[in-house]
Amino acid sequence: MFRGIRTAAKYFAIGVTLGLFFSPRTGEENRKELLKWARATVGEVMGKEADMVRDLADRVGEQSPTLSRAVNAVGDKLDEVAADLQ
Repeated sequence: MFRGIRTAAKYFAIGVTLGLFFSPRTGEENRKELLKWARATVGEVMGKEADMVRDLADRVGEQSPTLSRAVNAVGDKLDEVAADLQ
């Protein structure tokens, strides 16, 4: 299983490298676009994680209100990080 993942990651890295090498944009423009894409992707993932944490807080809240508040605080922090990245 990990062998396939390593192979895929290797070819992905080769493709990205070749794509950046032959890109019609300057290096600075490529870095800006790559950073913009990375921030949006991480922000999107963090937003999804915050939703998952909130769902967990709802389930945990039935058992322990204190733990639910702590999990909700983690969700709030993830939302803040996602907002800062976007």
